[in-house]
Amino acid sequence: MRLRLGDPVKRWMAVRPLALGTACFLLGLIAGHAAPGILIWGFAALGMAALLLVFRKKALVFMLLIPLGAAWISLRMIRPVAPETDSALLTGRVDSEAAVEDGRLRVLLAEAALDGEALPCKVMLYLYDMEEVPPPGARITATAKTWRPSDAGNPGGFDPGAWLWRQGAALCASAGAKKVIAVEPPEGFSPAGWLHGTRARLAGLIDAVFDEDCAGVVAALVMGDRSGLSEETWTSFRASGVAHLLAISGLHVGALFVLLEWLFMRLSLSRKAAFFAALPLMAAYALLVGATASVLRACLMIAAARLARFSGRPRDGASALALSMLPLLVANPLYIEDAGFVLSFSAVAGLTLFARRVPEPEEDWTDPTARLLRRVRQVARASLAAQLGAIPATACFFNQLPLWFLPFNVALGPLMVALFPLLLAVLAASAVWMPLGIALAVPAQALLRLFARIAAWGARMPGAVARVADWPAWLIALYAAAAFIASPYARLEGWNHARMLARGAMAALVALSLCLPAFTAYVDGVQITFLDVGEGDAAVVRTERRVYLIDTGEGSAAARYLLDNGLRPDGVFLSHGHSDHAGGLSALADCFPPCPVYVSCAWARDGLDEAVEAAWQKAMDAGWPAAFLTAGDELALSETAVLRVWYPDGDAAAGINENSLVCSVECGRSAALFTGDLPAARELTALPDCTVLKVPHHGSRASTGLLMLAQVTPDIAVISVGPNSFGHPAQEVLDRLAGVAVYRTDICGAITVTMTAEGETRVRWQRR
Repeated sequence: MRLRLGDPVKRWMAVRPLALGTACFLLGLIAGHAAPGILIWGFAALGMAALLLVFRKKALVFMLLIPLGAAWISLRMIRPVAPETDSALLTGRVDSEAAVEDGRLRVLLAEAALDGEALPCKVMLYLYDMEEVPPPGARITATAKTWRPSDAGNPGGFDPGAWLWRQGAALCASAGAKKVIAVEPPEGFSPAGWLHGTRARLAGLIDAVFDEDCAGVVAALVMGDRSGLSEETWTSFRASGVAHLLAISGLHVGALFVLLEWLFMRLSLSRKAAFFAALPLMAAYALLVGATASVLRACLMIAAARLARFSGRPRDGASALALSMLPLLVANPLYIEDAGFVLSFSAVAGLTLFARRVPEPEEDWTDPTARLLRRVRQVARASLAAQLGAIPATACFFNQLPLWFLPFNVALGPLMVALFPLLLAVLAASAVWMPLGIALAVPAQALLRLFARIAAWGARMPGAVARVADWPAWLIALYAAAAFIASPYARLEGWNHARMLARGAMAALVALSLCLPAFTAYVDGVQITFLDVGEGDAAVVRTERRVYLIDTGEGSAAARYLLDNGLRPDGVFLSHGHSDHAGGLSALADCFPPCPVYVSCAWARDGLDEAVEAAWQKAMDAGWPAAFLTAGDELALSETAVLRVWYPDGDAAAGINENSLVCSVECGRSAALFTGDLPAARELTALPDCTVLKVPHHGSRASTGLLMLAQVTPDIAVISVGPNSFGHPAQEVLDRLAGVAVYRTDICGAITVTMTAEGETRVRWQRR
């Protein structure tokens, strides 16, 4: 028997050239993103074009698309170098809706200029204490500080520079309200201004008609605005596997299109005329909700399907998907980094591969129960197919797989199909006559509360989500190949069991992804990663088979790092009760099963920050055991690594910083000393010689005295610091560290130090 893999490729070249060409172009984008190089890929494309001219083979056309895609994204990844200034006159046109982030307004400026010189990129402007929200199209003039956005600080972490560059911005700026010189509204009619006004009117109607607990969900469903959703609501929808229902995508756009087409056909228009009448309204709605990748994909696929039907051509899901993907990737190849784009297209790819219609018995139509079961099977098949397609993207972007997605999609999917048109009707009625809208909102709110209650129930199901690490490229490639072979599109000849084996391989690969942490956690000796958590401390200590944290930072960065890398903590050490060192315990308690929390014998003696007290209580309520340490205690972290406690002892001093837990992690002849926020007055305590010193208190001038440095004689000093107004690290401290290799998290990002039992020490860092 022979398995002829070349046959499907030849068939696709003949029958689905657009789909195959898009796949080749996408493959090139992925390759170019992984290994950017405009010259290398450009010469490869020229060489392939020369071969095409000589041999004139159709296959070479498709092969040419691979280096072209790689060259295109390599070119697009080159960011212009914009000037950084402490104060400059910034002007520009508002090119986005204003968003609120950390108590400040955020707007994107196009046509930006700095001190009268045009900039080669857009600018993300952060405005403080602004009472007036600048509308899209307005021109802003302000005296601002500018800086270039940083790359990802932690491995696998959020990359602010890449996120901004996908929007065309390579420069950030900030200004207070007093520094804003002028905000000039757009003159005359402006499409952006009209969209802004329409959004504002819709938001006003939603707030007027719906109760507070429902208004945020309605804004997300109708306008794509999730800012009003509580974190609890969003988390419950994601954990139950139905978060896609809150993100405007094909389901919502399709429901709107069907509704518009039906209304126009009721006006005696033909189906074709109704389609062309609905098309501009769909386009307007896409712009209204922000023209996200998922919305544009849905609009393009609906248009392609209808046009194919009108022209008498057979409908082909793969070609329609390619037709919607290719123009988006050509316009902005960096979409392949965007979670919304990847999740939307991978889910639809799953539908295309696995959700083909299955012939139903004719008698199914005669029995109401049979018809209901038929609909349930259709929804279940579509939900399963979409989830199969989205599994790799869900794992990589969210590091979790919802295990109860199928029953909750079957329950909530049809409910959404009924709810979305009802919400549109409520808003339309409210715009005409408010009492009518309020009356219609009563059943709508009942459905919304049922909707949210079912999702919350799903999030509380035992084993609702499985935590997984980022899928490596080889695992994604194997899964994609198995998915294609398992689908009807492959049509492999010579091996009747290939499809069944491929389905088994898909299941095995998903199971393998759940086991990846068992393979990734092993290190030789001790590996310490000082995370970039801003003005705070967090270090991940990995031994042969165990993972520990020494401090957690303030937010979720430490938990995010562990999830991204498929790690699970076996213990957490907290130096003291300030939120920049211990506030992240709350996120850890949300994401991981209980493990011991080690604190000093003086923990909470002088009180805890409010956020730390809440995080501590959450962890204790979740069953995390507490252990109290004092000077002289030792804990074996592995066969070759030990943690020793040096301070405090029973006679602890007054003050939270003064009672910081001081401990060393030792492996062979190497040691790393962790000092919390210990001030210089307490550094006189006898401390051990060390290879790596975690500089106390972010490099404050009141720490890291000469006496301590004379005791510990470090070779390497790590300063965990972020943007701050305290002058950290102080120049005096840097002067005292002369002759020591100094690494800073605000410059280097995450800093990883590896200590082996043989005494070797290696350092690498995230930002190069």
